[in-house]
Amino acid sequence: MTLMESFRAQLEKMGKIKRVWLTSFNINISFIEKYLLPAVLGQDIPVNRLHFEGLQKALVEQKIDFRIWCDKQIFQHGQPKQTSVVITALAVRELFPLSPGSKKVASWEAEMAPHFGKRSLFHPKVIYLEDEQGRIVIGAGSANLTLNGWGRNQEVFDFRCVSNSEQYHQIKQFFMRIGAATDQNFRKKIRWGDDEEWAFIHSLGGKTLLDALRVPTSPKAITELSVWSPYLAGDLPTFIAQLAQQTENQRLKIRLVPDMLGGAIRTPWCKEIADLQQSGQLVFCRNPCSASRDERVEMIHAKIWYARSAAGRRMAIGSWNFTQPGCASLEGERNIEAGIVHRVKEVIEIAGERWQVKRSDFADREMLDNEQLVLQSLPPFDLQVIFDWRLGEYQISGVWQEGDTSEAYQLQLPAIAEEIPLSWKSIARTLRVLTLSPTETDELLTQRFYTLLKDGKPCGQGIILEKEQVYRRVEAFSSLEEILESYASGLMPTESNRTILRGSQQSEEAEPHADRAVAASSVMPSYFRLFYAMAQRRNVLEQAPTPEQLYFHLFSEPGCLLELVEKTNQRLAQLPESIFSWFLQHEVRKLARLARARYRSYPQASRKAFPVSAARWEKLTVNACPINNKKNAQRQRYIALIMSECGYE
Repeated sequence: MTLMESFRAQLEKMGKIKRVWLTSFNINISFIEKYLLPAVLGQDIPVNRLHFEGLQKALVEQKIDFRIWCDKQIFQHGQPKQTSVVITALAVRELFPLSPGSKKVASWEAEMAPHFGKRSLFHPKVIYLEDEQGRIVIGAGSANLTLNGWGRNQEVFDFRCVSNSEQYHQIKQFFMRIGAATDQNFRKKIRWGDDEEWAFIHSLGGKTLLDALRVPTSPKAITELSVWSPYLAGDLPTFIAQLAQQTENQRLKIRLVPDMLGGAIRTPWCKEIADLQQSGQLVFCRNPCSASRDERVEMIHAKIWYARSAAGRRMAIGSWNFTQPGCASLEGERNIEAGIVHRVKEVIEIAGERWQVKRSDFADREMLDNEQLVLQSLPPFDLQVIFDWRLGEYQISGVWQEGDTSEAYQLQLPAIAEEIPLSWKSIARTLRVLTLSPTETDELLTQRFYTLLKDGKPCGQGIILEKEQVYRRVEAFSSLEEILESYASGLMPTESNRTILRGSQQSEEAEPHADRAVAASSVMPSYFRLFYAMAQRRNVLEQAPTPEQLYFHLFSEPGCLLELVEKTNQRLAQLPESIFSWFLQHEVRKLARLARARYRSYPQASRKAFPVSAARWEKLTVNACPINNKKNAQRQRYIALIMSECGYE
């Protein structure tokens, strides 16, 4: 069964999905959005922007918390991102924000920080599924969230149903420490499963991998480790000696199943390897699945640790490589790893036939240099850029991690024309409060990355995190005429089939939506139709039962008051002396006044629970369009009469 099939099978066993949390070392955003997100939502693979927006809408409507974490140093920027799914590119240093010399260092940070350094990687591959009935399934293994990981490599993954409080606490501890949620978010009734003989082991507290592979309460040491790993320690003999010391068994036997992509074992040959083979302490083995291996498989990327002792057998399936930082159990820098460890009742063998390796079977220096992991250099600070769709503003925060805070950096954001200088508090080493409200948000619908500049030159990118996505204004009408017609028809704008996607002109996929657009007419509706449309819309605003529903009518839905104001201002700029424009101006202003009055009419508690900022109200301002006021007393009296009768100001 493929990993995708297993993933779907787990989803099918559950009730209505509440949370899907995924961690990975590397990610491919297109793979996640095209395959994993539709699997969660039970929809088809998207092919254009309209379909991706449909997925995003379904995600919001079903209230599924879908989030991803990956390593910041390996994340490839410039990938297309078609949805507002939250992706956090994480540097390990962000998990230890307090300096080691601080007296306020938390006990967990004080205990764990010495194990992590600049080259520590965020490397776990974990899937967390939770439904509304409290059933939780955890998956862990070797597959990254990429097409290779899920479709081309030989990988291993294990799914387990959470069945007791200890398992739940281990999972909760991991996700709390990477910032997924707080303790209060996790307090709930759990629907326990019936599989208690496993543990979720991770690098952020509690047992290490080697601790978990020992049989609990048994003094007997591990006698043999069989390991599948594509990556091996650079100094294999020394690493094996460290494992032997840690397991308190100097005669520890190692059976290795390496990957042979490129035709060689990924570690340098040395005489000590031959000595270990000769003594029988180190045995290289063939992949036992070679005979049945699909010819399309590119790489054996599976990571399995199988420990034997006189007291029993235990197996670990996770992200642990056969390296010092990868096993996350020895002194020195560790990666953040995770996996599932379980008891094995029957004797099994995961290694194939014995293979007497020689110097020519190992990678040479050129191959090792080419295979070396290239990490992106990080700026001396960690930045978080959030766009809040309800408030219509950027919220930017940051922590300076190393070096002098006087270095000059700037930020370039979608929908903000000017470069934003970053200013830091020298003592607290945090970014000064920075909130920005773009005039237009169309660009943010398709551009989801910010650019970091140093002295005006690009030096990096980052993902913009979006929140309150339910308030994203995705659809719009093609013209002012279409908005007025939708009002007059009595249909809610969300029910109209005449809307188009905002920001389509910035997307290469604008064509699929063209059939939904209606060309703007040069003929405006009659005065009667204008007044009737506005009266209908006033009724809608007056009947909004809650501040939140009123907000949708004002700022979020297609044909909202904000869109009406924007298109009205465009017309006033084009035809400032038109009589129709004059009436339109005052009708829209009247509608805006009604909106404010309706909001003030709600109970104070409701308004306090759902505040609307002054900046949002300011966006409902209609530009002035004075009619041709000739010095004619009769004309002035007529205009004054109209203003009075119509309630214009």
